[in-house]
Amino acid sequence: MEWKDIIASRRNYFVFTDEVVDKKIIKEVFEETYLYAPSQNLLFPYEVRLYRNNNTEIKKQLLELTHRNSNLDTENDPGNPQVLAPWLIGLTYREKHNTNTAAKDKNPCELELGILLTYISLGLKNRGIDTAFCKCIRDINAVGQIFGTDKVDVMIAVGYGTSATKWNDLRTGTIKDTPYDLTIVPDSRINKRSHQGLFDKIFKL
Repeated sequence: MEWKDIIASRRNYFVFTDEVVDKKIIKEVFEETYLYAPSQNLLFPYEVRLYRNNNTEIKKQLLELTHRNSNLDTENDPGNPQVLAPWLIGLTYREKHNTNTAAKDKNPCELELGILLTYISLGLKNRGIDTAFCKCIRDINAVGQIFGTDKVDVMIAVGYGTSATKWNDLRTGTIKDTPYDLTIVPDSRINKRSHQGLFDKIFKL
């Protein structure tokens, strides 16, 4: 795929089909990311875990652990249905950098984790595979236990996304609307950006 096509077609999908992406493809993207993603002093201050998400009870737990709106009860919470995807990638900070740079009071792990998320999601998109991010994790330790580790700070859902506007909330056994409609939101956001006139304020050429 051309670069513009990759970044223009990437969506944060909420609903995925049941088709399971070949694990070898995900491993291939991991290997490329490891080789080419920048990391200060090659410390790689994160851990990446792949989880095959095929247990209904665990899926229900994940929905409970990623309750979207703390001001709403479960019945009314729009939820994070992307955690029902066939594969989930759990990312966590493995260690803190020991750095003598001018920004030593800042932890660059968050920056590197953001770069990692981008490489993985775009690497998968280049192969026709969809993703979604989820950082609404209410208990990083409980999610970590599901992944077989101490904690998970952010997840990437992996699969073949759909533009479905409804999903089955396993917490309540009800059909709910997705948090937003993917058939209209991406284009509307691009149009909004075009009319905001912020480009020249953000990018100084």
